[in-house]
Amino acid sequence: MSELQSVDTKSPEAEQNATSITDNQGNRIDLNEELKKPSNLRK
Repeated sequence: MSELQSVDTKSPEAEQNATSITDNQGNRIDLNEELKKPSNLRK
């Protein structure tokens, strides 16, 4: 529990983690990428 409470949710990394994850090679994977494609939007 102490680990969770020690996380700075205002840090730049926390803001990035809201919409992407790391790929363990120094790159980021955008979790919302599929939603940006018009063919995948729900009407």
